[in-house]
Amino acid sequence: MTLDTVTFLIWVGFLPLWLLWECAVLLLRSREYRARTISMVARDRAWQLTSVVFFWCAMPVHWWIPIGWGSTAGGVAFWTIQAALLVWNVATWRRTSQPLAWWPPWLRWVNWPVWYLVAGPVAAAVLFPQNGAVPWR
Repeated sequence: MTLDTVTFLIWVGFLPLWLLWECAVLLLRSREYRARTISMVARDRAWQLTSVVFFWCAMPVHWWIPIGWGSTAGGVAFWTIQAALLVWNVATWRRTSQPLAWWPPWLRWVNWPVWYLVAGPVAAAVLFPQNGAVPWR
């Protein structure tokens, strides 16, 4: 087994687990339990883990949109931003673990997931692009 194969398995390996868990949760929900789906939990945790929103919104642009420029410095800048967001999330964990209604307004604005949903793809395109195959070549 090559390292590329292992990397691929890590990348896609969560999908069957995701599917099984979603089916289990949906089954539990149909039996009057208050189980929440992965997307429901992710929606709420996005406020607390903006680094995850940034990462998962950036990666499709990095992986699949062919952009010809890019540099090592840009890649380092991208991962520095990612690390800074993670440090921010850890530093504010105690406060962001409380219900959103208890947060101060400034923190709600700073942690609004939509900022990171937009910033991730922009950062990936500007700082961390790849040049991939295109159908017209």
